[in-house]
Amino acid sequence: MDFKSSNDLEFGMAVINVLPSDGKVIDEGPVGCSVDVCNDDFRFLDVGLPPEILRLKDAGYLSQAIEACDRLLAQDPDPSLAACVRAERYRMLETPLHFSVSRDRAIAMIREEWPEFTEEQFDDLIDRKRIDWRFIDGELFVLDNFLDSLRVYPKEVPGMRPDPTDGIALRNEMLKEMESQNGLARVITLKASVSVPGALEGETVCAWLPVAAACRQQFRVEILDMTPEGECFGAYRLVVFFERALILGDLSLSHRCCLL
Repeated sequence: MDFKSSNDLEFGMAVINVLPSDGKVIDEGPVGCSVDVCNDDFRFLDVGLPPEILRLKDAGYLSQAIEACDRLLAQDPDPSLAACVRAERYRMLETPLHFSVSRDRAIAMIREEWPEFTEEQFDDLIDRKRIDWRFIDGELFVLDNFLDSLRVYPKEVPGMRPDPTDGIALRNEMLKEMESQNGLARVITLKASVSVPGALEGETVCAWLPVAAACRQQFRVEILDMTPEGECFGAYRLVVFFERALILGDLSLSHRCCLL
């Protein structure tokens, strides 16, 4: 999956599907998901989890929340609620795969580059939202690629190696402008695309591409172009869903938004 913006900033993301749970990449058609959930289930995320399951999920007790989902599904609930629960259950199964680095391990990884780094500095980075995290079954975990995100803030992590990616000069220039003006506004255009490795010609594939969510610092979200048959949905228009026979090329989406 690749992202490009109109400010000539380029963002690359390599996404590899490691389902099924044995860790093998699905690279031969027909492609699909081995978990007990289908793409149509995600259309019902707006229904929402029952409060008792939502509390467990929000508190990070994912194992208990998944067990509660299983008990509810066994009771044959309303089809729309069942679809939502299956989709949320899948998301909870996926969360530990991405937020997989414990607090102690994260500190040790930073100290490999910056030996003087302290636990207090780590907590400060968490407080200032420089490190994304989740509580999972009572323990704090961070994203497996959290080091790459930290390199965006070189002044706050001076002991770490600098970011080697392209566009660093433009990024630093923008950070300087933000500091001098106490803020910065930009209208950016993003293009996202995804390919399905191993899909057979004419095979029906399902894919999801992200859309910027409207919020206080991100607004005027406008979809400019997309591969035909895409459908934007969700309470906050977070994704575009595609389900179509694959012919040639990738599925793509372009959208624009204003950032503060």
